Amino acid sequence: MYFPVGWPKYLKETQHDSPPLQYIISSCDRMLFAILCEDTISIWYCKPPVQIVNYTQSQRDLDKFGAYTLAEWKPDSSMIAVMTSKHHVIFFKVDLDISVPNHHCLYVQQEGKLYNTKKDLNGIPDSDSVPAIKIGPCSQLDLEASITCCLCVREDLVIATSDGHLNRIKWNGTKSEKNSLFIRDFPVSMDFQNTKAAKLTESDGYVVHMEYSPIIGGYIMVLSSGRAMFVIPPSTKADNGVAQGVWVKDLKDTVCLAVNHRYRLMAFGCKSGAGVVYVINEVEGTLEVSYKLSVSSKDYPDAAQTAGSVHCMKWTPDGTALALCWQNGGYSLWSVFGSLLVCSLAGEYSQSYGKFYPPPVKAMVSFKSPPVKAMVSFKSPPPVKAMVSFKSPPPVKAMVSLFTPVKAMVHHQSKLCPPPVKAMVSFKSPPPVKAMVSFKSPPPVKAMVSFKSPPPVKAMVSFKSPPPVKAMEWGLEGYQLWMVCGDQKEAHQTDYNDNTQCSHAMQLHFVKSALTVNPCSANHEHVFLQGEDKIYLNMGDSSQKPSHLESHVSVGNKLWQMIPISHSYLASNWPIRYAAVDKTGQCVAVAGKTGLAHYTCSNRKWKLFGNETQERDLVVSGGMSWWKDFICVACYNIVGQRDEIRCYPRGCKLDNTFSMSVKVPSQILLLNIFRDILIVFCIDSHIMLFNLERKNTQSNPALDINKRQEVSLNNYVPHPVCVTGLALSSLKTEYGAKNQHIAKEAESLLLNVAGKLLMFPRDNTGPQIKENNLPKNKPLPFCPPAMVATNVENMWTSSRVNVEKAQLMEALWLSCGAQGMKGCEYPSAMILVGGFSDSNVVRKAIKGAFPAIKTVVSPVGAVLSVLKGSVVFGHEPTIVTGRVCCKTIGVALHRPYNPAIHVQEKTFKLGGKIRVDDCFEKMFTVNEVVHLGQMKTIEVHDLLTDSQVQSRRKQPKSIEVYATQSDDPKYITDPGCVLLGRITVNPPGGNWPEVVEGYIEMKPGGTEITVRYRDKQTGLITEGQIDFI
Repeated sequence: MYFPVGWPKYLKETQHDSPPLQYIISSCDRMLFAILCEDTISIWYCKPPVQIVNYTQSQRDLDKFGAYTLAEWKPDSSMIAVMTSKHHVIFFKVDLDISVPNHHCLYVQQEGKLYNTKKDLNGIPDSDSVPAIKIGPCSQLDLEASITCCLCVREDLVIATSDGHLNRIKWNGTKSEKNSLFIRDFPVSMDFQNTKAAKLTESDGYVVHMEYSPIIGGYIMVLSSGRAMFVIPPSTKADNGVAQGVWVKDLKDTVCLAVNHRYRLMAFGCKSGAGVVYVINEVEGTLEVSYKLSVSSKDYPDAAQTAGSVHCMKWTPDGTALALCWQNGGYSLWSVFGSLLVCSLAGEYSQSYGKFYPPPVKAMVSFKSPPVKAMVSFKSPPPVKAMVSFKSPPPVKAMVSLFTPVKAMVHHQSKLCPPPVKAMVSFKSPPPVKAMVSFKSPPPVKAMVSFKSPPPVKAMVSFKSPPPVKAMEWGLEGYQLWMVCGDQKEAHQTDYNDNTQCSHAMQLHFVKSALTVNPCSANHEHVFLQGEDKIYLNMGDSSQKPSHLESHVSVGNKLWQMIPISHSYLASNWPIRYAAVDKTGQCVAVAGKTGLAHYTCSNRKWKLFGNETQERDLVVSGGMSWWKDFICVACYNIVGQRDEIRCYPRGCKLDNTFSMSVKVPSQILLLNIFRDILIVFCIDSHIMLFNLERKNTQSNPALDINKRQEVSLNNYVPHPVCVTGLALSSLKTEYGAKNQHIAKEAESLLLNVAGKLLMFPRDNTGPQIKENNLPKNKPLPFCPPAMVATNVENMWTSSRVNVEKAQLMEALWLSCGAQGMKGCEYPSAMILVGGFSDSNVVRKAIKGAFPAIKTVVSPVGAVLSVLKGSVVFGHEPTIVTGRVCCKTIGVALHRPYNPAIHVQEKTFKLGGKIRVDDCFEKMFTVNEVVHLGQMKTIEVHDLLTDSQVQSRRKQPKSIEVYATQSDDPKYITDPGCVLLGRITVNPPGGNWPEVVEGYIEMKPGGTEITVRYRDKQTGLITEGQIDFI
């Protein structure tokens, strides 16, 4: 979860007489950013966001090589390749400028009179320092065709050109002909089984955007024709033959894409303004739609007209959110599985009630004689002063009021409120008028102008939305979103000549949930957000029970506690990577580039390492979590060059002397705690379980960490990076087994693999139970997993124990993006409502029929619940306005044969024409909201001309109704399709015509679904009925 904070920060602006900004791209470590103009490349630093150096090409080089359009960094940030409009690639060398004094830095913040330089692993001072960098061209290459896109793959550049080639370029400026591809040389099919493969033609176009994913295993490309495909290069295929392409189905207007490596998702932006996210279906070997990114027409009614086509998309560095920008301006932020987090289409400053954020306001006041122009600029808030001089008392006053943030030529120096305003107004005649107005807070700006005679006054104010985003890039850890905005040419722009900037670079600031990178169980207890320099903590409801005299309305969940991170720690360890809070919400720990620090809310004090060497030798790499009064971290020991688990007591000094550590064989990626068990997931796809036991025999708190179990998950994990969540749980898939374990035991392992939640239950049925010589505390092995749910963003269980509400305490809760929150598929309780809910016989029968149900709950008043609901519904039938389809529902029909979409095995002849049988004609789609009175219509055809079927003309027609979980089935014989019932319709007028042509109309009502048949020729309507099986 990401949320914007503060005001946008303007970094650089260009005027109408300067070349506009074109492109932005960050280095692999996101410490440096390159911003391109048509003749200039400039290098910026991440913190503080300042320009370090720029290189401007001469007019001769501009005429020869063309304007700069795209750029790509080398993985080690030592070079940058710039593409030009005249099909050239210019390579620039990026070096540290050792000629600059002050440790080769342009800026170093010094605290105190004495300053001891602290250097990081690269030898660059790291206390808010800006390194001195020099840049210069070293080589160039002519590709002889226009360059459309580029990317860096391992140690090479892959550059696509308009002639259809994918050129493999070395960083020394040479081209590798052997590894280059031509997109019309390899076959492209509809699936990975190479079904109906065919080579591309010239009408398919060329590559305009592409990305490479080593985890997915290929290139994802967008063609100029609007289609998209997935390409498996020859180097990743087992036979090492030619490349193979697979079409992305149902995409015809694609313009851009973004790949999520961690969740193995491919997001495509379309001209319609919507986004479509695809995932690989490994069972069927196809690319299928996972979800769609489309703003609601209810909340944003004119979004399709104002936003325009999708222009660019970028995933956050942790892969948990996607930023999307539209061509006409505006941006949105979506969670990894399609939940809309932020959208700027509902502001107060655009046609759709805002496209972006509050735009600059420009004011021009004009008079017939003399003309007046007002220029406004912002500086710092001085005291209020006003000095006005006139020759004669002015009878006319014109007042213009400008509100936040007002700008004709604006330099933002404050993110929270607009700075004061100074206005200077001059006239040729009467004598010069000077007005100087300033304010300490942002009140309306008033300019008062007077003349000897009252001239007619006309005021024109133009509210412009910000220009559209040309390119964007996420900053380190996703705390900033860098944007380059282009020219704004809108229909409502006035034709007067002003000094409006043509483009600018800006930053949007964000905070994110600590669960995005550290999904430990304690972080689920509170709403806990982390920023680049603050922690946001919401304690929720108080743990203490309110007295009878207190109000029952709790306001605890409305209060936020903002905790500034210690500058002493942040100065040398920015940015914050991990954050953790304990279950009580009183202790917070953070970890940045090196070391860690923790904070106690009761005394509001940070505790840092007293020994800075120890702090700099520790790098938290796999998360952190609180266990009682210990902070447990998965870290890398730089001095010992090994991976470790360390636990530091909260009450002692933050020092290695008081820590407990355990060496692990490989890097830890995830860490979590379940009661007294510490579980870690390593980069070798192994999980290890450790028992935690506190020892109180010593003067200082001590902890025993003993390895309990190790399990290999190599067969279930495609790549270690894809594991986004890890937890132990007391949930069991089966109940009533012979060997019942105590509820506090870890009965199952939960693993979130790229959004697919896998549940590994304990093996209680194996032969190991019969062995009596095994240790009592030896844990049982895990069974093969079962997939509980898909599109899972977060998972959590309750840490509390409540015997009276066991059915709620032993539940698994899932957050599934746009699908909302839902429970797992292994229920442990059932709630009874209705007339027989109090019957003991019914309860026993349900427990016998469902062995997994431990608890059958009958709430107070459950007997009359259905009756009361019926009374309310009878009084107001429209109280239920819609229903959500839990499955895709359709009917079985035969359709005309189309060789492009139908298989030949299901064809037959009817009336001399080839038809296809068993077609699934969809009426309602899964998760579709069907509103009251909404009608679905299906066209039906049949021939009854044969003498053998004349007897059927008087018989009712029956149409089978099927249901499936798939959102786009083709045939009723597809896996998962089940027969739901039959629709029966009597012949209109008692006799069917020889050629049956009409419509089946289905309308869901308040308590039933009505069906009728309407003849296409006569218009006769016959009522039908549905019989469910």
